[in-house]
Amino acid sequence: MVDLDGFLYAINAGYGVRGAHIGGTPELAPLFTTDLLTFWTAVMAPTR
Repeated sequence: MVDLDGFLYAINAGYGVRGAHIGGTPELAPLFTTDLLTFWTAVMAPTR
């Protein structure tokens, strides 16, 4: 069994949900998005 098998089993068992939720606090969603975009911009388009 690999990770994918576990994920597919969980989804087929009804445990899958669509979309991410950060601790149920809506105020954290914009912070997460900004942090994520900052990280990937630094990784994929470094300035130095």
